[in-house]
Amino acid sequence: MRFGKFQSLFTFMVLVLQVAVNELVDADTSRTYPYVYQWPAIQWACEPLLETPFPADLPPLKRKTRNLCLKLRGGKLGGGKGESTTASTIEADEFDVSLVSDEFVFSLFQENDGSESDPDGIPRRYLKMQNNKRDNAKKALEATIEWRKEHNVNSILARPHPKFDVCKEVFPHYFCGRDDSNHVILLQRPGLINLPLAYANGLTGEELLFHYVYEMEYLWQIIEKENPDATMTSIIDLTGLNISVLRRAELLKVAQMFCTTMDAHFPQRSHRTLLINAPKWFGAIYKLISPLLRESTKQKIQILSKGKKQDEALKDLLSECPNSTGQQLEEIPPSDMEAELRNFCLARLDDAGMSMQTVVTA
Repeated sequence: MRFGKFQSLFTFMVLVLQVAVNELVDADTSRTYPYVYQWPAIQWACEPLLETPFPADLPPLKRKTRNLCLKLRGGKLGGGKGESTTASTIEADEFDVSLVSDEFVFSLFQENDGSESDPDGIPRRYLKMQNNKRDNAKKALEATIEWRKEHNVNSILARPHPKFDVCKEVFPHYFCGRDDSNHVILLQRPGLINLPLAYANGLTGEELLFHYVYEMEYLWQIIEKENPDATMTSIIDLTGLNISVLRRAELLKVAQMFCTTMDAHFPQRSHRTLLINAPKWFGAIYKLISPLLRESTKQKIQILSKGKKQDEALKDLLSECPNSTGQQLEEIPPSDMEAELRNFCLARLDDAGMSMQTVVTA
């Protein structure tokens, strides 16, 4: 499943939930589309679709979503005040990239990724991303090349990352091993993002995005360097997620940056997605929109709540992962690859004569 497909699903969920919240809070005024569009959750969900350069090429579900977004925004093509959000900005501490070692500078192109034999030099992932529409795949590839150049992504692993520990504390996430089919597992807990801790440590949303790209580059360029078409399993622990999150503009902005960046510049990297510890309302919304999804997409998404079914699913999936006796399955610890990632980061800091930033308690 592509990140884009997951975002389409989540887009509908956000739209339905946000309208429901508006109706509960102010039944007299929330029925007007312009009012609804003022909510950050609506703008986060709609902007990626409204700004797409190829609206005619969107799949049916995304076109329906985009049409709804146009109605919610009253047919205008800008934000509420004609503003737009740049979602792919990467911010890191100032550093002279000319000083980095070539040993850890990586290209978008990988050996045996299909680009060597393609007449236009397009990797298989980009063709698959665009359903083999060559012109669109070429444009998407060119956009990623330009994005990597603008933000020095090729050298991101060679540069020091002093806020690594801060990012890990603010947004709990880690590699916890491989699943039963040998895909790397990334466990994430978005409902536990700690904004006060981010403020206390001077961490911006752009820096958190820099960190996430850093991790993705490490995964694909180092952990999975022998497999250019590798995909990962995502376990998204929804502990702490509630409807009030939809009113938090800072979180929604970060989520938008993550989704649009992953969708545009790391296509075809998702094997399957498990959403665990889901609140009851989350499953109800999914049931409402699931008939709109392709069967192949639904097969790659599994929504689970606490209980026997979730325990059984995790037991099979995590059979190759480390676990302590008596520990709850959803509390699986980080794997050795997580420790290796941090050691890699520490080594690059040492190369640059820098130290890891100490995490300040909020």
